[in-house]
Amino acid sequence: MNLRAWIRDGSVKRFHPHPVQIEDLLTSSYNDVDTARELIKLHRFGFARDAAYEAMLKAGMAMMFAHGVRPVIGGHHVTIVRFTESELGKGHEELIASFDRFRRTRHERLYEGKDTATKSQALHAIACSEELWGIARDRAVIREDVYE
Repeated sequence: MNLRAWIRDGSVKRFHPHPVQIEDLLTSSYNDVDTARELIKLHRFGFARDAAYEAMLKAGMAMMFAHGVRPVIGGHHVTIVRFTESELGKGHEELIASFDRFRRTRHERLYEGKDTATKSQALHAIACSEELWGIARDRAVIREDVYE
């Protein structure tokens, strides 16, 4: 991951996070996963998938904050997915592909009115969000070089 290049191209900007901000993102992410589970019970599969995706966004952003950067407005969802891909590295290709697919389907629901998701797709999104939340919980610790 080359954060300097991302800062130069304007995808991210430097940020001095407080540990509470990271913890709040992780807590909110966890709560979004719970919400997704409740939405499944109501047969609101598209919304459940989107809530799981929001949980993944917050987990990814928590890892970004730990590196002392945050996404800029405009294209920030793509930036968070790409940062997460870079942070996780090899061995997580399927998780990242799913994360990006959830991003695209959320976009279609929000901007094109497509709200088709099956129960199985929503459950897959929840499983992915739980996996990413667990990784973020372990990795989203402020790095010492953030304050250099």
